[in-house]
Amino acid sequence: SKRAAVFLQVFDGDLVAAGPPAEVPAADLLSALPPGPLVLTGDAAVQVSDALAAAGRADFVVAAAAGPADAALLAARAALRDPAAAGPAEPVYLRPPDVTPPKSGLLRR
Repeated sequence: SKRAAVFLQVFDGDLVAAGPPAEVPAADLLSALPPGPLVLTGDAAVQVSDALAAAGRADFVVAAAAGPADAALLAARAALRDPAAAGPAEPVYLRPPDVTPPKSGLLRR
């Protein structure tokens, strides 16, 4: 999240979501992850694996450590899904915006 937090979602072995996506502060990361073997993926996989290793956990693998998400790649993968089963793609916002529009009347021209 670029703010000492990680955006994550946990899935079970059948790739069924075990809960909703969440923004987890780095200090709470270890307690937010389930016990047992983990497969890490995404652009924070290396940072998470470093935190797990520092905490003495060795029951994980990094399956894919990539840079920022590529919108074209994500769109291509989404196109392979069954739209009837998956529904339309929708953005997920895990935190409110850091800025808000000014209150009306405060702008001078």
